Amino acid sequence: MTTTPGPPPGSIITNHQKKLEVCLLFNHSSLKFVLFLYLLLEFQVWSAFSGLISALS
Repeated sequence: MTTTPGPPPGSIITNHQKKLEVCLLFNHSSLKFVLFLYLLLEFQVWSAFSGLISALS
C-alpha cells in the first residue's frame, strides 16, 4: 500500500464543510454583536430620554 502525498479525497469536503461552519458561526456571532450594540444604544437613548423627562418635570 503506497501513500500518496496530498490530502485524501474526503478531507477536501470536510475542509469545505468546516469553512462553511466557521462562516455560519461568524455570521451568527456578528449578528449577535450587532443586536447587542443595538440594544445598548436603545438603552442609552431610553435612559437619556427618561433623564430628560425627569429633568423637565
